[in-house]
Amino acid sequence: MAAGTSSSRRGGTPSLNELIEGSASFTEAIAKARATFGQTDPRVAELLEMAEAICSEPPDPLDATNPQHPDSTRNWAVSRLITLCDGYKPESIPPHQFTGPPELGRILKREGKEAAAAEAKRRLRTADDFQSLYDSGQMLFETNAMPLDQILPGHRNRYGLSDLFEAWVMALQLVGCSGPSACGPDSLPTANYCAHVGCAPDVTYEQALNQELPADQLRAVLAFRQWILSQRQGQH
Repeated sequence: MAAGTSSSRRGGTPSLNELIEGSASFTEAIAKARATFGQTDPRVAELLEMAEAICSEPPDPLDATNPQHPDSTRNWAVSRLITLCDGYKPESIPPHQFTGPPELGRILKREGKEAAAAEAKRRLRTADDFQSLYDSGQMLFETNAMPLDQILPGHRNRYGLSDLFEAWVMALQLVGCSGPSACGPDSLPTANYCAHVGCAPDVTYEQALNQELPADQLRAVLAFRQWILSQRQGQH
């Protein structure tokens, strides 16, 4: 699962990005999420899934923190991920503990493309969790309902479908970084991205993308972000 988090806040409650960035570890962030949102809130499940995805991977596969040959563009980010996973113990999620709307795939199967695309657009406007926004984008791509000519004119000559969907995911991360923290170096999106590609220390997620992404890919990410925010304007 991508290192995404809740994309907006209601009534001043913190996003998952802000909870993680303000916590020393996933264990602390999970406790805060339960206290903030409630034990059965889907955002708690999202955080548990994020922690499992990050902490089940080898902590330093590129050996970036090895003192004999440190990689200064990665070691700070890897160290943050290691710290986040310190003391974390995987938790099994009881079946049906977290309730949510029907899966978009089920709507597609039962009601057809138009109904699935309409529901995806509705969730894109209103959802607070990354997974719902991710699934909404995926459905819009699958049903050819993503208005790519409007969002990214000339896309056919520059991007493949995989490029566009990767840009969509990064754009969702950026939307989730719109709170006060702006996803600085201690945030999960920034640390996870920079641990893999390498970035200058002390960057925000947006700065990291500006520094590291090829111009065409960055253009797509920013275009998707602008479109997502335009769809969500006034909803929260």
